[in-house]
Amino acid sequence: MTSLLPRYNSTRMVDEYVKKFYLPASNKGVLYTENNFDGAKNIAAWKSKIRNAWHSVTLRRLDTPDERVCFNEALNFKVAAKLNSLEPEDVIIELLICRQFDITKLCDFKHFRFKFTGIKQSDEHLFELKIVPELCGKQEYYIRIYPYHPLLTHPLEMGMMVWL
Repeated sequence: MTSLLPRYNSTRMVDEYVKKFYLPASNKGVLYTENNFDGAKNIAAWKSKIRNAWHSVTLRRLDTPDERVCFNEALNFKVAAKLNSLEPEDVIIELLICRQFDITKLCDFKHFRFKFTGIKQSDEHLFELKIVPELCGKQEYYIRIYPYHPLLTHPLEMGMMVWL
């Protein structure tokens, strides 16, 4: 208890809450209220646009997954996203990858963002990612898309996501 109490006390807890939650929220509040609440109006209109379009957002893989990859070999991922009336900057498409364990925690995943590369016919937007896995051995990965705006207080605030 002598060694733990100095680290796990109410002062540390309050400091952590201030740094992780209250200061970021205060900073967003400033951005929302600047220029006669332009930030708040902007994010409200954007959220409305997302809610109206999200029901039709789809994601499909264009490349064929490799069954085996040698260590230090690059992996190329290509996906097509039907964004309805959204723009590529309204979303993030990312790959989550980690070494495969019996029980995987979300925090074990490394996140890599796809880059927008162009528009294909039938209103699909093309995104690509090229990575060299840092670890060898059996790994699992997932691809997802979710709405993103810099004024969101948390990247997953909208609670909308499509997994591939």
